[in-house]
Amino acid sequence: MSGRVRLGALAVLITVGASFFAFARPAAADSNSDYFVSSINAIRTSRGLAPLAVDGQLTSVAAGWAQQMSADNTLEHNPNLAGQISGWKTAGENVGTGPTIESIEAAFEASPHHFENMVDPAYNDIGVAVAQAGNGTYWVTEDFKQSSGARPAPAPAPARPAPPAPRPVAHAAPRPATTPRPAAAPRPQPAAAAAVPVTTPAPATTVAPTTAPVPPVPLVVLGASTKRAPEVPVQNPFTPANLTGLIALVVLGASMALVVRVRMTRTTVAA
Repeated sequence: MSGRVRLGALAVLITVGASFFAFARPAAADSNSDYFVSSINAIRTSRGLAPLAVDGQLTSVAAGWAQQMSADNTLEHNPNLAGQISGWKTAGENVGTGPTIESIEAAFEASPHHFENMVDPAYNDIGVAVAQAGNGTYWVTEDFKQSSGARPAPAPAPARPAPPAPRPVAHAAPRPATTPRPAAAPRPQPAAAAAVPVTTPAPATTVAPTTAPVPPVPLVVLGASTKRAPEVPVQNPFTPANLTGLIALVVLGASMALVVRVRMTRTTVAA
């Protein structure tokens, strides 16, 4: 095999490997996001509420904010959430960080404010994203939205399948008892040689290196919700009643000005 063929084969292997790792991490992130969505919809279904539909725009915004929190190592709300999503009437957000996705979900459910966002009957859309830092810490963003326009409610979540029935265990038949063999006659032992004293070395003591304890990953969650103020229609000031009053005021002013002018004219003539 020539050198060019070997280099070409090596380049193909590197490209395939890079593609595999590039697609493996988003798949894990998607499964983590599905875990939070499934948990929220299971809680809503248990309370008789409609499950939330996954919205692509919310998911994209949540992914960008989760990555930013992970890069900055700072847990905070997205200040631009209201301007990054469209067609919303009410919006909310849960953000959290911790060592595992299960612990973050438990913290969300234990917090009254976060749980309020999860079971709010007004919300109908959700977008969840999970980012994992280099030290293993998870950063989670959950964005909720109530659509401004009316639309049909999503289908209820399917019921969880029942666990399979346990298979019967087959028990083996007991083996028949075996007749013990007669013990063999002891062989004659040779004369014992003189014992040679053996000195046992003192055991070596090993000192375990002292390592600093690894600080635990903090578990923190934050929640917020925003309601858009309803738009107040601008009223036309030129209503029929207002126009009638304005005309009467103009006529009255003109009449008063005419009376004053006539009086001034009479006074001048008399003088």
